[in-house]
Amino acid sequence: MNHLFNDPIGISSLRQECFHAIVKPLSELSGKKLLVLDKYLMNAINLLVPFRKLVELHVTNCYMLDASTASLDMAMQRLANDELNILFLCRPDLGMVKHIVDYIRADQQAVQDASARLSPTVASALMNRSYTVFFLPRVESLCQKMLLTELSPPPMIRNIDIPMFPFDVDLLSMHMPGSFRDMALHTAHEVVHSTAMALLRLKTFYGPIPRIMGVGPRALECASLVRRIATDSDLLASSSGLAGAGKIDCAIIIDRMVDPISPLVQTLTFEGLIDHFFGIDASLLPLKPAVSDQKLAMLDSSDTLYSSIRDLNLAAVGPALHRSATRIDQQYDRRHAAKTISQIREFVSDLGGLQKEHQSLGVYTNLAEHLMAATRDSDFLRALQTEQGLLSQSEDLEQTLELLEELIFRQSDALPLNRTNPLSGAGSHASKLGPMSGTSIAATTGIGSKVVPAERVLRLMSLLSLTQGGLKPKVYKTLRAHLVGSYGYEIIYTLLNFERAGLIFCQGVTMPALPYGPGPAAGAGPSLGPGSFLSGAGAGASAGPGLSTPSAYPGLRKHFHLFDEDVKETAPEDISYVHSGYAPLSVRLVERMLAAAYGSERGSTASTAAGMLSASLGSTFGAGLNLNLGLGAAVSAVSTGGAGAGAGPGAGTPVDPEAAIADRPAWRAIDEALRAAGLPGPLFDMSLDAAVVTGTTGGPGLPPGAEPAQPKTVLVVYLGGCTWSEVAALRFLTGYSSVAMQNPAGRAGSSVSPTRDYITLTTQLLAGRDVTSLLSESLAPRVE
Repeated sequence: MNHLFNDPIGISSLRQECFHAIVKPLSELSGKKLLVLDKYLMNAINLLVPFRKLVELHVTNCYMLDASTASLDMAMQRLANDELNILFLCRPDLGMVKHIVDYIRADQQAVQDASARLSPTVASALMNRSYTVFFLPRVESLCQKMLLTELSPPPMIRNIDIPMFPFDVDLLSMHMPGSFRDMALHTAHEVVHSTAMALLRLKTFYGPIPRIMGVGPRALECASLVRRIATDSDLLASSSGLAGAGKIDCAIIIDRMVDPISPLVQTLTFEGLIDHFFGIDASLLPLKPAVSDQKLAMLDSSDTLYSSIRDLNLAAVGPALHRSATRIDQQYDRRHAAKTISQIREFVSDLGGLQKEHQSLGVYTNLAEHLMAATRDSDFLRALQTEQGLLSQSEDLEQTLELLEELIFRQSDALPLNRTNPLSGAGSHASKLGPMSGTSIAATTGIGSKVVPAERVLRLMSLLSLTQGGLKPKVYKTLRAHLVGSYGYEIIYTLLNFERAGLIFCQGVTMPALPYGPGPAAGAGPSLGPGSFLSGAGAGASAGPGLSTPSAYPGLRKHFHLFDEDVKETAPEDISYVHSGYAPLSVRLVERMLAAAYGSERGSTASTAAGMLSASLGSTFGAGLNLNLGLGAAVSAVSTGGAGAGAGPGAGTPVDPEAAIADRPAWRAIDEALRAAGLPGPLFDMSLDAAVVTGTTGGPGLPPGAEPAQPKTVLVVYLGGCTWSEVAALRFLTGYSSVAMQNPAGRAGSSVSPTRDYITLTTQLLAGRDVTSLLSESLAPRVE
């Protein structure tokens, strides 16, 4: 087990629990074992249980579960093995189950074909192999039904209850590769339910979570479900004082579709760029020979050097590595000053750690050099410059369209859409665009190649659409024709998904609401459907065919300070350094919600601030904006459990909506800013142990006028995935953040408490290419 530093809530206990959840069922099976792993879970399992431990459990071989492993040729090769226990460990995915069925059938067919040259005893033993399927984190009924109906005799079916993987002391991932797609295109019931189960598991480990806040219909659904299950299971904190005993003081749930822009923006942190160009899987990085002799590198807080540079902007990594090299060189020079036995013994005792740090320095220096070369590529720089211009509202739109056309026309060969596709198994819909295949880094990153992957074009088109209130119909028609001509007709299906997700839409054209998603609550603003997000046209309203619809993004940029023209990349004073100017909206919302919930709202100062914001919003989003317009209906989902807002089952105890937000000016200002921009609501604030919200200060369960205690640990939950930039921004807000510690003067005037820790729980980790990959559509037949 890796030792992790600065552990705010004690993740080691959760890691130990996950370790035993895997080891215990394996140890209960006697004899030699062959383990067949879902390829998307391989590194996550390796993170928790090293292979040497599997060897101790008599696991003699490990295979990756895919179509090639399930072939008859591979089955014939496995006849030489003498393992009689075949164990499958996979996600509850029909594509994976189809591979398991093929694998077992191939094994049985191989034994029959080779029975003539096998002794009767060996053949009988091989035919009677024990097959056990472990589903993680639970067994799904459709997967179980397929195994029971397709195989005779059916295998043993069990589950391993691991709702989340602790990748680091402040980063928990549920490792759900399709969560963003479900949030963007479907009802996302599985995502909501799985996240609720993860929150309840954290509640079991670390005590009560007294307060849950959030924004978005699925976020409210998740919070309501947690509250209902906790109530039904008698898990609520009692009134005897347990409410403050937990290690997590507050949870904030973010619906990914409230902020779809951030995953599309190019990350510029060291860790984010490593993932973008090379791919980080479960804190493990496969290394090329040009980088290091090592095959894998563990990227987490156990490496003090890495933890000090991972969240830095790439512009600051070089100087930081130089300082580390100088320090290590000085430590080596201590050997010349060691004269006494005690001094020599002290140097020798430090030598092992010094050599390890020296080796890490070489790896990260080589990685930094590769990243610097990649980010100096002309295509990368032009795309980055265009992104920055769109986000800062300073870009010449004609030049952007010219760049898009140039990128499309330069596509001449079939290129891969993404470096890896975790959903590429049978039955998956997240395949590559059209005929693209392959996984070369040069092709996927554009390094050494002058043709352009479709994902880069679609990302720029999405950013253009979201920041400008949509594309003009004539422009979109032209770009779509160019895309089909360059990438094949299959890309039409992917474009339709982007439209359904609201990432690409036309100005002045009314789009249908999301067909599989929840509708808007009464008065809660527009739905998630295309044409409503950031279109500035209200709840799906049309500005008229051919008319240019004003974008609401400029209002969001101004009021949430989403772009900093004077960002300091090497000595940051704000979270905007992660994108060299752009601050992720989701993290800004976290800052504002915490300030509204735990800051004082009493007196004329708060009222004056709310009035100034109201006037400013009116001038930006349109005259006549009323802060009280539909306010009760906007937060009524809190009192009804989200009826009409996609909350569905899991309603919480009724909360007075007027007391919840209307009488709290800071909350009201945030709510109106989001609703005026057409973002999906509602904004909510609820308690798990008291359903009364009273007074204009404080929050749930507090008496009138009471000031809430400042939270020391905040859990930020992302439904639909988060980016490495958002993780870095939250670490920046943490007092223990390496960036904040390197620039304490810049944090001196911040309103954020320097002792507050932020823990991130996400359904998956996203990059811009992942968004495009997960929304792509395959023409391959589905597995029913």
